[in-house]
Parts: sequence; structure tokens; C-alpha cells
Amino acid sequence: MSLFNRRIEIDINSHGDGVFRLVTTLGDLYHDIVLTLMISDGEFRIAEAVVETNRIPHPRCREIRKLAGSLTGVTVGPGFLSQIRSRLGGKDGCPNLLNLVLLTAPLVVNASAIRRLQHENLSPEQAEAVWQETLSGVCVAYPEKERQENRPNGTDS
Repeated sequence: MSLFNRRIEIDINSHGDGVFRLVTTLGDLYHDIVLTLMISDGEFRIAEAVVETNRIPHPRCREIRKLAGSLTGVTVGPGFLSQIRSRLGGKDGCPNLLNLVLLTAPLVVNASAIRRLQHENLSPEQAEAVWQETLSGVCVAYPEKERQENRPNGTDS
């Protein structure tokens, strides 16, 4: 028998006008939280963040709804982790909301690639190139390609 069980579900849809709607639900014995992020395609900037607290262990937990507003304008890219930690972490933050944002927001990059693959008639090689471009340097399956800038004809000097 399980002592504790937590469910997290993420649903991502194209919302139109170049925006993705990412909805993440967290449920356990003490929590029923729904995080909704509206993130632009291309820039991957958070346009809106809303949190619903349907079940929480303490009345002060409602304060995370205000924290969600601090995410507006943050871009999923370099520096994302430190920005999210500074906005949602610490004694006035919420580790559950912090974890949900870190788990959810970066998936907008994958969703953007998937939408591109669905709308373009790409060969398997072209589709693989899209994933290489999307995940290069952030996933063991797609290592960052070595730069050829300072090497004439791609050779070592």
C-alpha cells in the first residue's frame, strides 16, 4: 500500500494567434492545484500565468495565486531556471508551484516542434533535423554539434 501518491498531468494545446496553453494539474492527499500558462510560440515568453487552488493544506497557500502573476514576461530560455527560482522559491514561495513551472514551461519548445512537424510535410531526415535543432545541447540524445566557425573547410587547424 502506498504511503503517499501524487499525480501530475500536463496538457498542451495550440490556443491560436501563436500562443500555447499549458495546463498542469497536481493532485495528492493535500493538494488539488491547476497551473495554466499562456506562452507565445517563437519567443517562448509567458504571457499569462494563473493558479487555481482547489485543495490546499493551509490557508496561506492561496498566496501562490499572486506568485503566478510574477511569471508574466519570463522567457523560456537562458536564465529561466534562476528567474523562476527567484520568483517562486524561498520562504515566501511554494516548492510545488516552482516544480510545476519548471516541469511544464520548457515543454512549450517541444510543442512548437510538434506543431511544426504536423503542419509541414517533412521527410524522416528533415523531421530528425527539427528535433536536433530543438533539443540540441539539452538532451543526451541530441548533443550540441561542434561549431565549425574557426576551422577552414571544417577541419582542425
